[in-house]
Amino acid sequence: MSQLNLFPEHIYSVDNLDSKQCSKCGNHLPVSFYSLANGGKYRRSECRSCASKLSKVRDELRDTVEPPSDSHRCPICQRNADAAKGAGGKSHSTSWVLDHNHETETARGWLCHTCNRALGAFSDDVERLERAISYLTYYSEGLNVEEEDHL
Repeated sequence: MSQLNLFPEHIYSVDNLDSKQCSKCGNHLPVSFYSLANGGKYRRSECRSCASKLSKVRDELRDTVEPPSDSHRCPICQRNADAAKGAGGKSHSTSWVLDHNHETETARGWLCHTCNRALGAFSDDVERLERAISYLTYYSEGLNVEEEDHL
């Protein structure tokens, strides 16, 4: 049976390690260089230095990009502002997040928190997303695990 590896190992964190590799800069750093995430349940995948740089980029982009209109819908899930509000978790009081390209540091558009996180979980990798679509399409046709060898 074949198995899809959709998620890179660096997104999983264990604090019993002395160091880990930053998902952004690639440096191996002591775990103390990583902030706690998700209510302190695990360490973030990017070091504090990279997180600070990312935060600065996001703030600068939000200052230059026009906010979405009142009639805006997430281009991925098609939810409106009311449906999207709070969908990213209790700490998200807004409906929209400004999605951006991490390599070019340019804005792409306004997404709901859920869809933005989904793209991030797939590392903005088109081929990985295409494999996910193939996987879902395959299983939506009623096939089971024993029949998956062609994926």
